Amino acid sequence: PNEVGEVIFYGDNVCMGIATQINDLATSDSNLGRLATGDIGYLDSDLNLYITGRTQRFIKFHGSRINLDELEYQLNEIDSEIILTAHNDTVYCFHINDLSHEIRLEIRKRVGIIETTLQYKQINEFPRTESGKIAYSQLIGWTNE
Repeated sequence: PNEVGEVIFYGDNVCMGIATQINDLATSDSNLGRLATGDIGYLDSDLNLYITGRTQRFIKFHGSRINLDELEYQLNEIDSEIILTAHNDTVYCFHINDLSHEIRLEIRKRVGIIETTLQYKQINEFPRTESGKIAYSQLIGWTNE
């Protein structure tokens, strides 16, 4: 209980794999009853599962492991329109509103990195998937603009 890690699901009801053609339906179970969800979470003492982020949203930065989802959540308590991504040893802070000097200092403090490896980019709106989630992959393409 209370140990954070990747959520792995085991069971007979894990899908056998992805079929892209009719012959794939005759193949054996490529997942072997195991599904790595890509989620990070923990079980509490009552064995309730809490999801705290995604494995793809963890970065190793200057010797520190940073959970971008958790950090985003904390920063959004300060300013509700901040999204974080990382690419090529730089953390990008996308924001919709102007960020005050105080908010920028707080972001830098919480991220725990030097100013030159933290870049700010103001955008009009966050790109979203059809289901309404943030389309982080689109933001990476905007880091060079």
